[in-house]
Amino acid sequence: MMRFISFVPLLLPLLVAAPAATAQGGGQYGWLRGSPIIKFTDKDWELLRSNARTALDDEPDGTTTSWGNPDTGHSGSITVISSFEKDGRRCRKARFSNEAGNLSGTETHDLCKVADGTWKIAP
Repeated sequence: MMRFISFVPLLLPLLVAAPAATAQGGGQYGWLRGSPIIKFTDKDWELLRSNARTALDDEPDGTTTSWGNPDTGHSGSITVISSFEKDGRRCRKARFSNEAGNLSGTETHDLCKVADGTWKIAP
């Protein structure tokens, strides 16, 4: 199975608006070739985003939430590792894992909730 760093937390806001561009793996998103997310459908993205919101907003540390699309067989999970505060913002360390076909990727990130309610990778 091919491994790839998913970068999903970093790209989540961008990819919400551009799943078709990333699925093609071309143009400015060409560096995503080999990532499981290039195979994701709109429904996969919807399930991933819902899972991310639930995990980061509501789940206690140590919890893993999973998603799966029975139509595509694609799946993923988010494990909330810890919570902390940075610059007055709520932050969480989380591990993102995704699979699509023979591709898989896992990456751990520190994310902080910003004023508009979205989560961004902590600088």
